[in-house]
Amino acid sequence: MSSEESERRDVYLKGVALFIKREKSGENDRLLKAMHKKSLKARGDLVSKEFGPMLVDFFVRPIGKFDTDELEVFCRAFRVGWNVWPDCWVGVLMMLDYMAEKFSTDDIDRLDPETLKTVKHIANTKSWPNNETCGAQLSTSAKNILGRHSRSMSFEDVTEYAWARNMAVMCSSPNPHEADQCL
Repeated sequence: MSSEESERRDVYLKGVALFIKREKSGENDRLLKAMHKKSLKARGDLVSKEFGPMLVDFFVRPIGKFDTDELEVFCRAFRVGWNVWPDCWVGVLMMLDYMAEKFSTDDIDRLDPETLKTVKHIANTKSWPNNETCGAQLSTSAKNILGRHSRSMSFEDVTEYAWARNMAVMCSSPNPHEADQCL
């Protein structure tokens, strides 16, 4: 293992350990209950200073299949992150991108119903008050996860499939400007 891989693993394990500690102490549940009473600014401050950096640590996870307990922790951290602030923010975006792009097909197939429900909610979200541009990225990643799950496909396969499908629609369009883009 290279020193860079070792550093990434250490950062990831630090985030996982902190999340598990917060889970066992009930701190995550208390945070979720308290967030609904806070202003948007107070929620944003809490996310950026306290909870967000921990979720970013999850993004540097070494690529490879999850064992069952680790997958449960990753998914729970993602769901808590979304429920702390159900809008676009970096920690959730990075976790969702990791799920969409780096989860094995088997890990996607093993996602629990609660995580899939959260991913579906994100995929169907139309308004992103915090960040419209990054919100669209969240939605795209969520749709990739759902596509991978429903078809039991790799990220590369599902994104190539979507690209090919969109090109076919565009090339068969009666709109000459869209059809010209296929030439």
